[in-house]
Amino acid sequence: MDYLYYQAINWDQVDDPFDKTIWEQLTTNFWLDIRIPINNDQASWQALDDSEQQNLNQLLASASLSNLLQSEWGTPALRHEIMTQQEESVLNTITFMKTIHAKSCTTIFRNLISNDEAESAFAFADHDEYLQAKADLLLSIYQNGNPLQKKTAFVLAESAATFGEYLPVINHSELSNLNQVIKNILQGSAIFTKYVGYKFRTAINSLAPNQHAIYVEWQEHFIDQLYELESKVLQSQLGDDVEPALLALQDGINYALTQLGFDPRFDLAGHRVPMIDDLMQVDAIAASHKKAVNVVSEQSMDDSDYDF
Repeated sequence: MDYLYYQAINWDQVDDPFDKTIWEQLTTNFWLDIRIPINNDQASWQALDDSEQQNLNQLLASASLSNLLQSEWGTPALRHEIMTQQEESVLNTITFMKTIHAKSCTTIFRNLISNDEAESAFAFADHDEYLQAKADLLLSIYQNGNPLQKKTAFVLAESAATFGEYLPVINHSELSNLNQVIKNILQGSAIFTKYVGYKFRTAINSLAPNQHAIYVEWQEHFIDQLYELESKVLQSQLGDDVEPALLALQDGINYALTQLGFDPRFDLAGHRVPMIDDLMQVDAIAASHKKAVNVVSEQSMDDSDYDF
């Protein structure tokens, strides 16, 4: 994006109205992890056996790593092809929200487990060979891929790469505040995915038929790689209980493909993941657009919240 001179941003003059729509959805959906009283889940957490706690710890730390990769490399990689100042503002906001998604894991651990347990969970994420291989795959695209490949990787990382990791947490409905955090993350991911998917569809429409075919071949290979690695991540953590998480992974790939304008890859008739499917409905988020910005907060704000 080049200027003859640097200009002030005018949100009443937008080249692409979708930039403004998403900006409004992002600001309406804004939330902070520290405003959800996760410590109220202490009793329910302690009722879980040690193996369940360890699995959830590792899954949350794994998702945190993925979220941080998205904030540090994923969204910044998309900024090279921005067309408007409003688009840059949207991506800046997404980058910030991804840091909140990543930080929420620390807030969860601080309220539910010991420092030693938290360090162990983060160490697992930092050294798990399959999780690190998945991160390397995404990072290679963010660093070296073309614009369409970067958008594809971002959309799939927002859905397929974390759906299976969040599902076992969501299934513990008794952890209501922890579930609220995950719901907030998924709602944010839905908006990010909708936005980047739209920008992808706009860009791919300009490709010549031979270039489109080359992209499709690359996409199929990339999804194969991502599916294999994420399957191994889930299998190593969940063992014999991995099947529901694999279905969530497939659901995430299908969701990502539809946002990119392609047909779903997996036939999941009768095997959908209803809770995740409901959470990822951007239209439902837009319908609640006029509600209070921090609808999920269980703590009211007062004047002291503005003392810095």
